[in-house]
Amino acid sequence: MSSTQAAFANFYTADNFAGFVIAIVVSWAFNWPIAYLLRNRLRRTIPADTSEAEKQMELERLLKAVEMPLAGSIGRLERVIYITAIMMQLPTVINGWITLKAFSAWLEKDEIRDYKLAHYYHYIFGTGLSLLLGIVAGNLGLTLAQWHIGSVIVQFSKSITCFSF
Repeated sequence: MSSTQAAFANFYTADNFAGFVIAIVVSWAFNWPIAYLLRNRLRRTIPADTSEAEKQMELERLLKAVEMPLAGSIGRLERVIYITAIMMQLPTVINGWITLKAFSAWLEKDEIRDYKLAHYYHYIFGTGLSLLLGIVAGNLGLTLAQWHIGSVIVQFSKSITCFSF
């Protein structure tokens, strides 16, 4: 059996699945704080001598340029990829995803070239935060799996069903 097959076989246990689900829930709970940090970083790229109305318009243009709603969805997806890769002990999946993101940056649209630097830093900052959170959550999932959290949940659910009417 290859190491990849062993990783897949070990992944499908109640303990690993429970750790995986908890890790994803924990990582997705950080979506709003990450979006807040990214918005503040973009806000700081606007010159200080700009009026509030102009700052708000410029911020909206920047958010549209960096496709903020899409970035949140991609962040959630990439954290699932990172958590899965860590829990299955397949770090090459992370390398592949990062490489895919690097190549996709070359396919940038013409209308956002004016915001290229802000977009690039936003992109790198978001990817870094997502990678860091994915690694932490993946290790949390592994730790929970080692604690046999899935077995505890199964036993707890069985004890609850004994008391049902």
